[in-house]
Amino acid sequence: MNINRLLVHPVRARIIGCLGGRRLTRQQLAELIPETPAISIYRNLRVLLDAGLVETVERIPRRGVEEHVYALKEGGANVEYDEATRWSKDQWQQGLDTFLQQISASYRAYLASGGDQPCPANGRVLYLSDAEIGELGRKVGDVLDGYDAAPGEGRRRYVFSAVYQPDDRSKSA
Repeated sequence: MNINRLLVHPVRARIIGCLGGRRLTRQQLAELIPETPAISIYRNLRVLLDAGLVETVERIPRRGVEEHVYALKEGGANVEYDEATRWSKDQWQQGLDTFLQQISASYRAYLASGGDQPCPANGRVLYLSDAEIGELGRKVGDVLDGYDAAPGEGRRRYVFSAVYQPDDRSKSA
């Protein structure tokens, strides 16, 4: 199965979103995605494991069986730009739709669990060449790499999401 089909599936996208920066059991995943039947979560988790995007990072003995703890593999949920250029326009739209749905579902779950902070979202118009947008993407990545992604005392989990959307309507301006 190709990476596009793996990542744009709504249940798999939610699993990946939940695992980002976390180590979770199947039960914990099911609790974080209550709108999806547990069996569907387990089946899609197996697909992600088989594809090598998720890995077992710990086994905990519980009542005679081992409970597995899962995490994303390094870079497991990233689609490289070069790969995305081989997708069809429908696949691009499906990928963006899934991405946006995942962000919205995650925030909805946060609020439902008693979340107490707004979700700031803003946009900015830039005029960039292809080289400049590539440079911007690398610089944003470098800035984010400078922050520790590990949980710790006094730290709260945040999901930083960015979309670089071309707007060819600007050609007429």
